[in-house]
Amino acid sequence: MSNATYGARPNYEWLSIFIKFFISKFFLFTVDVETLKRVLKDVVTSDPAFVRDIVLEAIRGDGRVIEAIIDLIARSPEARLRLAEAVAGVITIPLNVATKQDLEKLREEMATKEDIKRLEERIMGLEGEVRGLKDRVASLEVRVTNIEN
Repeated sequence: MSNATYGARPNYEWLSIFIKFFISKFFLFTVDVETLKRVLKDVVTSDPAFVRDIVLEAIRGDGRVIEAIIDLIARSPEARLRLAEAVAGVITIPLNVATKQDLEKLREEMATKEDIKRLEERIMGLEGEVRGLKDRVASLEVRVTNIEN
């Protein structure tokens, strides 16, 4: 969670909510809240996975933490943006949209009616040549047979 990644000033409001919850659930004695906040901020920057695990454990509880997180996301444009980026990075939506370049490439690969007519004419010409060759071979066979007799 560096400042360069998420903007000039990180929003620690969720951390305050978490601290209050953390203190109410886990501490039976009085702790200097400012000291705890400073320590937790250090932990967040140095080991975000640790904080993530703590938050996940808290979410599995009675639901108050998840409600606070949802409330934070609803009120904070930065939190909504970060959530949207995270969701967009995980979910992919297949789009059946052909781009202009795709259509041009397809047009280049497809045969036009004119191409097909030219091919038909060429095939007809080749068939004529093959018939001519067959006739020549047949006449040569006749000549060879006449010579043999």
